[in-house]
Amino acid sequence: MDPALAAIIGGASGALITGGITIFTTLIHTNTEKQRHKKEIATQIALTEYNAAASIVQRRGGKLPPPQTYIVYSLKFMEDVNYNDPPEKIAKQLKAITKDSKQLTDLMKDNQSEY
Repeated sequence: MDPALAAIIGGASGALITGGITIFTTLIHTNTEKQRHKKEIATQIALTEYNAAASIVQRRGGKLPPPQTYIVYSLKFMEDVNYNDPPEKIAKQLKAITKDSKQLTDLMKDNQSEY
């Protein structure tokens, strides 16, 4: 094999391998950043909802679920709901998430004395 051709093939294969690794790493980093951003937004939403509910409970009285239930609900919402879905499907998803959240709230209330 001609040395010039071998150098070209070696350089091209090295560039392809390095480029593939770079693309793979970038995709993983982008996905991780998206997930982190979703969790950050969900946490901010949960804390805003919790603070609003706490202010209502403070004025009217009553009991407030622990803040963790708001965070779990918001995270589940961000994971499960696809905004491109038809409204009927989103409503079903929200109903299921709300049911799960209520079960979690009940469980946490039952076990609250342990914490």
